[in-house]
Amino acid sequence: YLKICIDDNPFADIYQHIGTCNAFIEKAKDRDGCVFVHCFAGISRSASIVIAYLMHFQKFHTTSPL
Repeated sequence: YLKICIDDNPFADIYQHIGTCNAFIEKAKDRDGCVFVHCFAGISRSASIVIAYLMHFQKFHTTSPL
């Protein structure tokens, strides 16, 4: 399990956690595991982490539709 504490406000520094989260997701994927990314509100923090992963490992571009 990986728990990352990020404040639920527009000024929270999500960027500092992206590397850790990306590595965790990729490790689970390499082991044929599953990852469930969530936050309390489900509006921006969890989505930001998943989008950062997709941009890095799946080469999604910022203009690509999800």
